[in-house]
Amino acid sequence: MPWFEFLRHTDLCRMTYDGTANTTFENVSTAARIVENLKVPSTLKKPTEEVLHFVHDACALMREDNRYHNLKHSVDVTQCLYASLVATQLVSRARPLEIAAAIVAAICHDLDHPGYSNAFLNNEGSELS
Repeated sequence: MPWFEFLRHTDLCRMTYDGTANTTFENVSTAARIVENLKVPSTLKKPTEEVLHFVHDACALMREDNRYHNLKHSVDVTQCLYASLVATQLVSRARPLEIAAAIVAAICHDLDHPGYSNAFLNNEGSELS
């Protein structure tokens, strides 16, 4: 049996997973579990504790005042990617570094997002746009 096969039958590998009611602790734990399940620390040749500290820090930097681009959204995107990778068995066909990069990108994709569209920021003359 491939190393990832048992993951297909866990709660995180369901497209019906709903973490929107999760606490901050539960969301950070979910992100950490995904990182560990997909062997991101060993792929990056980093100690597990170091990678989990990074995940915790990235989660802590998500803006709580952002109604959509927040920690819950970040974990939702990460879980959806995880479920897709495992359910389709892409996790066995992609290179481990590609899997690790995709998971890290999913966790961080809206890090410090201001909550406004690029068009809005352009109209305001923001340096971010």
